[in-house]
Amino acid sequence: MPCRAVGGDFYDFIRLNNAQTGLVIADVCGKSVGAALLMAAARSALRVHAEHIMEPADLVGRLNHSLVRGTHPEEFLTLLYGVLDTEQRTLTYSNAGHNPGLIYRGDEIIELGIGGVVTGVLERTTYEQETVPLLPGDVLVLYTDGLNEARNETNEMFGLERLHAIVRKHREKSAADLM
Repeated sequence: MPCRAVGGDFYDFIRLNNAQTGLVIADVCGKSVGAALLMAAARSALRVHAEHIMEPADLVGRLNHSLVRGTHPEEFLTLLYGVLDTEQRTLTYSNAGHNPGLIYRGDEIIELGIGGVVTGVLERTTYEQETVPLLPGDVLVLYTDGLNEARNETNEMFGLERLHAIVRKHREKSAADLM
């Protein structure tokens, strides 16, 4: 849910094949119609690239190249793109300057921060990727800064500690109930 009437945050699920699904969460710099237009263009480019590029780091690099050529320097996008493989029980991801995804495993929190810089700014940049095994009981949380930076009526930020506490307390619930 955007903080204003129109926003630039988005998430998507892209069916790649019977065992693999692309997961993306992204945040376009700025708000309003301009951010929403860049979001729509980035989402479309990402879906097109996902049809042909299986490696997350390669896909993020190709998206970066597309955005650098078609945007202004002040227009950029943070994102985390991953391929969830249900047969191998892995998540292979690349993080381009986005809030790290979180895997809650018992008392451990695994941060998904491997990748590189935000997309749309530097043409000659490369991205790294990491493959993380997924175990029964793991909880994967992907979010934008709108969650941890949300403020209550006394202007106090929600913060990551509250997120951690809520996920730990309700980890056995369904994704919908946890949300």
